Amino acid sequence: MAGAKPQRRGGGLTAIHIWLIVFVVLWVASTGTLIFLFTQQEQLRQTAAQAENDFRKVASRADLSVPAIAALSQQAAAGGAQTTLVRVMYEGMRSLAGRLTGNKDDDIKTIETQWNALVDEIASGGKVPDAEQIGRGTGVIPGVRQLYEWYVSERDARQAEAAAREQATRSLAEAEARTKALEAQFGDKLKELEKKVADISADRDKLAELKRQEVDDLGRNINSKKEELVALAAANEKQRAAHEAALRDVQKTLREQADVLATYRTPGPEGTNELDTARQPVGRVLRALPGDSLVHIDVGRLDGVNLGMPFAVYSFSKRVPVDGRGKATIEVVSVGPHTAECRVVSPPPADEPILEEDLVGNILLTRNRDRRPRFVVVGEFDIDYDGVDDPVGYDKVSAFIERFGGELTDKVDATTDYVVVGRRPSAPTAPTGADRARRDPTAPTRARRAARDAATYDAALEQALLLAVPRLRQDQFFNFVGMELGRDVAARLSP
Repeated sequence: MAGAKPQRRGGGLTAIHIWLIVFVVLWVASTGTLIFLFTQQEQLRQTAAQAENDFRKVASRADLSVPAIAALSQQAAAGGAQTTLVRVMYEGMRSLAGRLTGNKDDDIKTIETQWNALVDEIASGGKVPDAEQIGRGTGVIPGVRQLYEWYVSERDARQAEAAAREQATRSLAEAEARTKALEAQFGDKLKELEKKVADISADRDKLAELKRQEVDDLGRNINSKKEELVALAAANEKQRAAHEAALRDVQKTLREQADVLATYRTPGPEGTNELDTARQPVGRVLRALPGDSLVHIDVGRLDGVNLGMPFAVYSFSKRVPVDGRGKATIEVVSVGPHTAECRVVSPPPADEPILEEDLVGNILLTRNRDRRPRFVVVGEFDIDYDGVDDPVGYDKVSAFIERFGGELTDKVDATTDYVVVGRRPSAPTAPTGADRARRDPTAPTRARRAARDAATYDAALEQALLLAVPRLRQDQFFNFVGMELGRDVAARLSP
């Protein structure tokens, strides 16, 4: 069997052949199918690439994430297979163009051009309150809203103005009605008043005519009386001149008699000299101790004594001298009702001390409580004794007299008790040389005042001489009021 040959089969198709044929057919079919599928896939890939490029021309993938585009995409998806995003956007643009310009076929450029032209016209027209609030960059809705607000504001203002105008019209109509009523009410009264005014005017004209006639008559009477008065004035002037001449003669005679009498008044018995009144003491020393700086006198507050009042002290055994100078001066430091305590201002000589019963005097004091002594002060005074008249000397002397009870008068008459006489006022010297170029504008005024004061001074002395009124020179006056002469007088005159 080992060497036996294989049996040869017959020449028909076997199973292997069939499977090979089937395999070949299947391989060819699969290969063709793969080739077909590969070809279709490439076409699909090219189609997809072309579609992607076309889509990118419309919108990018990032654009789809924008909320507005996403909303449009959803709207396109909801519209069906025939509704695209571009169609939705196009229809929306047409709708918006119709609302903005009234023409749905206008494109975006046309819309923008018309909007810019509109806002430029509004801005340049000057009809809106603030043109800067509407410009090319302003949105349509904000711009329309702003125009609407302006319109509403303007409409409200016009309505308010119309209401006010209507109210004013009604008020005017009411006022006109009241005016007509008043005119009707007062028309008759006005006519009556006009008639009365006419009557008064006629009466006034008549009265004016009467007054004119009276004035003419009065003028003639005045001229007549004037002539009589001129003649009477001439006669009076002649009579006055005669009286003045006679008065001058009498005054001259009186002066001559006074001068003659003056030669017989030295020292003479008491009562024969015009200074006898000034030489009368007003009190006495009640208590005084030798060497003591205080003395007591018998006059006090009820007699008119004041604090600081000075007194001159005279010896009780001697008459008061004509110049009024005492042996000492004292000043009141304490006042009682009937007595006063005084300090010694200028002490007496060592051989003539102040004693009890010594006399004290001050012509500013009088025991007559019903009448104060009356003084006339004239002239200029050197109260600090430096040889130059003091500008305030007159005022200080006058104030001193009034402070301690004296009464000042301007003119000398029969009631004057004393005339205090200073230095006669002198006119200022006229400028010479270089001083004339620097002429004082007040010099004429001062010269007139000095001339007037000098005339007053002379008149006072002359009247005092005629009336035998005591005339006290500066030193005499200070002595009789208890002032020690010297530079201290100015300080003691001040309060």
